[in-house]
Amino acid sequence: MRKHLRISKGLNWLTLLCFFLPFFYTGCGESAEEKAAAEKAKADSIAAVESIHKQASITDTIKPDQNSISSSTNDTTPVITENDVTTDNTLSIPGISNDPKSTTQKIIERFPFLKPLLTPKENTVTGIATVLDVTPYILGCLIFICFLFLILTLIIKYIDKNAIRTIGLLEALAFVCLIFSDYPLLSEKLWGYWVGLFFLLVLMIYDFYLIFLSKRPVSENPPQ
Repeated sequence: MRKHLRISKGLNWLTLLCFFLPFFYTGCGESAEEKAAAEKAKADSIAAVESIHKQASITDTIKPDQNSISSSTNDTTPVITENDVTTDNTLSIPGISNDPKSTTQKIIERFPFLKPLLTPKENTVTGIATVLDVTPYILGCLIFICFLFLILTLIIKYIDKNAIRTIGLLEALAFVCLIFSDYPLLSEKLWGYWVGLFFLLVLMIYDFYLIFLSKRPVSENPPQ
C-alpha cells in the first residue's frame, strides 16, 4: 500500500497545483466576444446621444428667439454624458437608482402571492428570503471549500495512512464543491478549471480504488 499511497499523494499535489491555473473570467464573466459587443453597444449609445445634442444645437441656431425657453428647460432636465452610458446598453439617469434586484425581489415580481412568506413587512425579510439572497454568493465560496478539503486530505495522508475512507469522503465532497463552484456573477469557466476537475476526478477514483483494496483480505493483497 505504500506505493499506492505515494501515487495518491502525488495526484493530490497535482490537483492542488491546478488551482494556480486560470479558472474563471472576471468582469461579470464576459468573454472577449461579449466585451467587444458591449463596447460596440456603448459606442452606438454615445453616438446617439451626440446626435441628439447636435440636433438640439441646430434647432437653437435656427430659432434664437426660443433660447430663454430652452435654457429654462435645460435647468430641470438631467444632462446625459458619455460617462452615464453603461456597457449593458442602458442609460444611467442621475437621480434614478440602477441597483440590481435581489433574488427575493425577482421572485416576488414573478409570484406576488409569495410576498407574505418572503417580505411580510416593509424593510423586513424572512429567513428563507435571506437564504435565497445569499445563495448566489455561496457558489463563489465553494471553490474555497474545495481547496480546503484537498488540503485536509493531503494532511491526513501524511498523518494517518489508514484513514482512507475519510480521505475518500472528503475528496468526494471536494469534487461536488468544484462542480457547483462559480465565480461571483456566474462567469464562464476557463481551461484551468477543467484541468483541475479532471485531476480531482482521477484522484478520487484512485483513492476509492485504495478503499476497495483495503477491504480485501490481507492474503489477497499482492506484495509491494
